[in-house]
Amino acid sequence: MMDLLAPPSANVLQAGIEHHRAGRLAQAVAVYASLVDADPYHADALHLLGLAAHQLGQNEQALALLTRAVNGQTNIAAVHNSQGVVLAALGRSAEAAAAFRQALRLDPACADARANLAHTDPQQAQLQAYQERVDRMRQSPYMDYPAHVHLETMAVCNASCNFCPYPTLERKGATMPLELIEKVLDDLKAIPRELPFQLSPFKVNEPFLDRRLFYVLDLCNDKLPQATLTLTTNASPLTEKKLEQLAEVKNLDYLWVSLNDHRPAEYEATMGLSFGRTLERLEMLADKKTAGKISFRVVLSRVGDGTATDAEFCRWVGERFPQFQSSVFRRGGWLGQVEGTVGEVPDVACTRWFDLSIAATGVVAHCCMDGQAKWPIGDVTRQHVLEIYNAPHYRRLRERTLSRAEAEPCNGCTFL
Repeated sequence: MMDLLAPPSANVLQAGIEHHRAGRLAQAVAVYASLVDADPYHADALHLLGLAAHQLGQNEQALALLTRAVNGQTNIAAVHNSQGVVLAALGRSAEAAAAFRQALRLDPACADARANLAHTDPQQAQLQAYQERVDRMRQSPYMDYPAHVHLETMAVCNASCNFCPYPTLERKGATMPLELIEKVLDDLKAIPRELPFQLSPFKVNEPFLDRRLFYVLDLCNDKLPQATLTLTTNASPLTEKKLEQLAEVKNLDYLWVSLNDHRPAEYEATMGLSFGRTLERLEMLADKKTAGKISFRVVLSRVGDGTATDAEFCRWVGERFPQFQSSVFRRGGWLGQVEGTVGEVPDVACTRWFDLSIAATGVVAHCCMDGQAKWPIGDVTRQHVLEIYNAPHYRRLRERTLSRAEAEPCNGCTFL
């Protein structure tokens, strides 16, 4: 998809554009060529002449003309978009994708470049959908109120996952006082009752190790009835009694189980837990799900590595636990707080700019990936939660930061 440039004031070029729009390509080419003969660096004429050559099937000639147009007028997104279209026609997909990305850097609203990029690079379709989600959130009440709040009640975990910052967590063992938990929940009551949001009483911890968990869940429901509750666990601390209590919790959307591997030896190397014990807990959970004693969704997740094991994990879940869903998501680098290769930083904005991630100490981390809270944006012991969320430096991310590449520490984050 390509748009012609808006008609310029020059009568000659205008005449060529009119021929072009009417499908009279030979006449349009003659006009554009006369302008290029008179001025070899006439970027508009070069661009339009390149488009005409492409339409005539002369893609090598079109590319040469468009390259000259790019060199003469590098700040016009439409020229880069047209260059990408021709490169794609020549089978040079990687170069085409680079041209479309340059067009989007120059003009993020260039719909043609975005659509062309998604068609050229299948992975770009996912990124495009993600960016569109951010754009919708920018037009929603979540500009003023968080869409998701993580509240770490106690920084304690019984696992030592090799993809998680917990093993080196500096606040390990910290417990958030009940008074502070209640203060945070009271602050969140400023969110309009008609606006739903997600509330997760955990961050870098195992929530079922906190004996106050069910009291906290009751507080959440009493103070914030519009909040959807979600929990992530490694499942090993689950017991019959805890599952019975969990079944009574209102507004619980899902229990997310961080399982990560269905192979016993690999599981234990990854998690530092007994596979047998965890499997017993999952079977207990599955029995209750089958019996209809729990209504919330159960998801068994894996931090993917891009190998065939990712698909094998999903098949295993479907066969062994058909009552549950499965999920594989890409590994995050935790802003450099965990070692390991995590891939390229995607050139998109971030939905987590619409979240708050509160550590057990009361410090509000930059986001859920700031596990160590090395990039704090506030402190709920001294500030109102919404004051932190709407602080100018943080709100600026939501309002007008086009890509995480433009902001620190987001420019080092690969998580989607």
